[in-house]
Amino acid sequence: MERKNFAVLCAAVLCFWLFALALGTAEGVGLRAVMHPEERAVSADIEETAEGILLPAAAAAPQLDLNCRAAILIEQGSGRVLYEKNADERVPIASITKVMTLLLAFEAVHDGRLTMETPVPVSEHAYHMGGSQIWLEPGEHFTLDEMIKAICVSSANDAAVAVAELVGGSEPVFVEQMNARAASLGMEQTSFRNACGLDAEGHLSTARDVAAMSRTILNTCPEVLHYTGIWTDTLRGGATQLVNTNKLLRRYDHRPQDRHHRRRGHLHLGQRHPERPFPHRGDIGRTVQRRPLRRRHDSAGLRLRGL
Repeated sequence: MERKNFAVLCAAVLCFWLFALALGTAEGVGLRAVMHPEERAVSADIEETAEGILLPAAAAAPQLDLNCRAAILIEQGSGRVLYEKNADERVPIASITKVMTLLLAFEAVHDGRLTMETPVPVSEHAYHMGGSQIWLEPGEHFTLDEMIKAICVSSANDAAVAVAELVGGSEPVFVEQMNARAASLGMEQTSFRNACGLDAEGHLSTARDVAAMSRTILNTCPEVLHYTGIWTDTLRGGATQLVNTNKLLRRYDHRPQDRHHRRRGHLHLGQRHPERPFPHRGDIGRTVQRRPLRRRHDSAGLRLRGL
């Protein structure tokens, strides 16, 4: 008798469980019937990927509100846009200009017109560039490799103009080449006025155009990553040290492996020309001088800087 009662109890529980399952399924179908098409689509996506971890649509594609005037994020390989904000607004781009200067310099090397050992002369015009610089002197010669290093690490305006004069013959001619290359890349909202990015009327671009330019140099001139991956290096036989302010180069393990570029913990004498304003150091690399420069520099320009 007890076995019979136990069997009846088990049958009752099983029937109740089946009834609850059927009711829940019916309610699910009914709920889905009153869903909006968009909600049904999201629900279907969740069920199809039930084996993985799926975030709700809002979390998977967050609506970013970046505190900036304009921005864009693209895939380097495909160029697919992942995020954008005011991407077509024309704005000054400052030293981002040097990306085009570097692109044309690397392309000149690829074409065989120059080598990385080609001497780059320094003109009076390059000498008089303001802003960030390596304090080039007229008549000095550096290799193209050294000049590109100064541009990438210290954002040196004087080096950028010297390279522009080497590639184009003069900065105005080089600027024409910059604008022609921009047009070939579809950078319709970009107009260059100089090779280094100093403020000039009409010197403007957009986030979308900058992304196209940056993607091109990364895909066609990957050697640029060797230079942008340098944390510190020297020029003038160790007298001038270049210091990159990109702290990720020290803290991020997947940077280009140029292990010989290391920062040394000691004081340096930072020197500037007494007649030139000291370059803005906000978001650019620093250049420090470990011995006095000849000719146009004097002791009034010496400043002690601890790195």
